[in-house]
Amino acid sequence: MRAIATRIWGEDELEVEPPRCCCGGHTGGQVLGAFEGDKLVVTRWHLPRSPRRALSPLALTGVLAAYRDRGVGRQLKLYQEKKLWAAAS
Repeated sequence: MRAIATRIWGEDELEVEPPRCCCGGHTGGQVLGAFEGDKLVVTRWHLPRSPRRALSPLALTGVLAAYRDRGVGRQLKLYQEKKLWAAAS
């Protein structure tokens, strides 16, 4: 995850460390990815703010440059929201 995050945002030192985001999966968060074959091209991390809220503004989506403006990041976001709302109902 760190490798793709560095490629997406182009920073040596990331403000949000992907391993820390991955721990969100144990507390109700989600870590999602979109692949082309074996290549991870989009990541989406969501960390819950409160157990009583299904959606939270703490979400981060990253798309490799060659895959931007194709709607794949939005598709992953909509998929995530659909799953979160289903889990909350």
